[in-house]
Amino acid sequence: MPLKNALSIREIRETGFNVGWNAASWVDMPEIGQRLSREIDWEGIGEIETRQDAINAWECLILDNIQNDQSAERAGLAYGINQRNEEIGEFAAESGWDEFDSAVIRGIRAYRVKHYPLRRKRK
Repeated sequence: MPLKNALSIREIRETGFNVGWNAASWVDMPEIGQRLSREIDWEGIGEIETRQDAINAWECLILDNIQNDQSAERAGLAYGINQRNEEIGEFAAESGWDEFDSAVIRGIRAYRVKHYPLRRKRK
């Protein structure tokens, strides 16, 4: 019997994608020459020297914002994912949190492709 308020994998993926997309929309792409603070620079980028450094730094900034989000919506999401994991077992092949994290990254990268393409479009 399904637990009340348990989220389906589809709902988890959709929510994760939307969280990633929305968080990405609030963070500007860093400029070449900028330096990331040590608290956020998980990849050891330091000074941004290339376009790829800027993309990696941008993702670090977004993930830091998501990690620090303590909203009520986030608490409800956590409850739904935890209910699902409890329902299917702790060591199930498809962990709700793994699905959510993967979907967040997909949302961030989809936003980047649309709004910060690597190649400029020809006119």
